[in-house]
Amino acid sequence: MAEKSFPYAGGGGVTDARYEALMAGVTGNGRVAYNPNSTTLSQGLVYADSTGRQIKVRGGQAALIRGFRWETDSEGLLQPIEANTSGQPRLDLAVLRLNRETYTVSFRIVKGLPAATPVAPAVSQQTGTTGVWELPVATIRVTSSTTSGLPSIGATDVTVIDNFLASPPMTGHSSRRPPAAWGGLWTEYDTGKTFIGRGGAWHLIGENGASTRIWGPVHWNAASTFMYAQRRNGWVEFHGLLLLYAGGKKAAGSDVTICTLPDQFRPIADRTLLAYIAGANLARCYLDASAGRIALSNYAVALESGDSIAIPPASWIAAN
Repeated sequence: MAEKSFPYAGGGGVTDARYEALMAGVTGNGRVAYNPNSTTLSQGLVYADSTGRQIKVRGGQAALIRGFRWETDSEGLLQPIEANTSGQPRLDLAVLRLNRETYTVSFRIVKGLPAATPVAPAVSQQTGTTGVWELPVATIRVTSSTTSGLPSIGATDVTVIDNFLASPPMTGHSSRRPPAAWGGLWTEYDTGKTFIGRGGAWHLIGENGASTRIWGPVHWNAASTFMYAQRRNGWVEFHGLLLLYAGGKKAAGSDVTICTLPDQFRPIADRTLLAYIAGANLARCYLDASAGRIALSNYAVALESGDSIAIPPASWIAAN
């Protein structure tokens, strides 16, 4: 029985096999985007344009396979497709292949078998220190033809199946938020919020804020006022269990401020909330999104000193 670790100081260089073992589990496998945007991310690595029995690989591209980087130059690659004279269509598979004999990655076409309904060849992803490991990037449909140089491969014959590696996750202070990268994750240690990059902007996906007690103006009895707001994943939950009115009598329908929400709990647009006066009398509250003010504004009975107000739980998307 034994154990080992690598790389290690004072020894020789790390072998290719150990480098693969070291990096394969942490780098992922997929294309690498230099300047990711919706246009570049939607373009497959492989394409065809009906210029012959061939497919093309875009120039200026890169990928990581088991920790080994593969790139094309600015001109890209032109890959001929083997003829099909079987009388039935064939489905070939385009892959990026790590060959462990040389520990190099190269673009390859794996020829399929003709059939009435053809299927692509199986991907080979061998483990250990020998064999090959393939990342599938596209399938190519090759119809049968006895004419030299045909069939010409068109755009609809290529089905893209590649994917991009996302940018590594980052963590920092909310005041130092970096530019958004497609698929990247950004977590703020001061706010506890996590965002994902999409379309050049960060979008909130993770948050579990504390339940915060909200206080009303002096015409509510503070000891009997229980209003709470909490943020979770960009949403706000708000409720007022019991507010005991301590002001003078208000005529039915009078505007009465219930509270002003702090910025982080305000919605993206004005809202109305339901409320109950003295248990059974239905009322409506108006929430001003910009100012955060919640006001009792539509009710059919006079508001008396000592009346209770209950606001059932309500939720909305936070403005920020």
